[in-house]
Amino acid sequence: MNESNIDIQLRLNFKPKGVPYGAVERSDSTNHGFKELKGNAAAAERIAEVQDNEALKKALVNINRIDTPFFTVGCEKSLNREITNDRYWMKGFIEFAFNYADIVDNAQHYFKLFYEFNKVVAETKYDLPIQFVWEIEAAHFSKINTGGFTATVWITTMDNPERKEIEDMWGAGVSYLANFLSNYPTGNYRSIY
Repeated sequence: MNESNIDIQLRLNFKPKGVPYGAVERSDSTNHGFKELKGNAAAAERIAEVQDNEALKKALVNINRIDTPFFTVGCEKSLNREITNDRYWMKGFIEFAFNYADIVDNAQHYFKLFYEFNKVVAETKYDLPIQFVWEIEAAHFSKINTGGFTATVWITTMDNPERKEIEDMWGAGVSYLANFLSNYPTGNYRSIY
């Protein structure tokens, strides 16, 4: 049996956050806040965080299509360089939630989603040196005034001396996740957005 390059993990975070949430200015970065993108490809393409990354832009467009069971909550990415060894690595996340008022409050749906993602990775023999860390987080959805959950998937590459290879590798990981989510079966539930 060959050892796989991919690493997939699951974490839980019970500190609740509000959805939607406003923009926050920090000394080292800006969180542009929640943007309602469901069914609005043009709005997804205008998100500040995706302007210099085509893979992330396409991921937001695809996940927020009207025919998917999800909407995105946030995203970010960073290309990093380790000066000492002159190597690059990339890290970022996509946060999303089920777009169904009837199930967004049940974490079991997110556990099943995580399980299905792992199964697809194994079946397709996906083997890029990438780490996918899923974090199921408590949230309050003010539009429907209910508590529930979101999932943040952190995508991190291994390091490499070639910047372009790292950007392509991270983009491939983002695209893989977005393809999985945008093809996940829909249900007959009340939509949030």
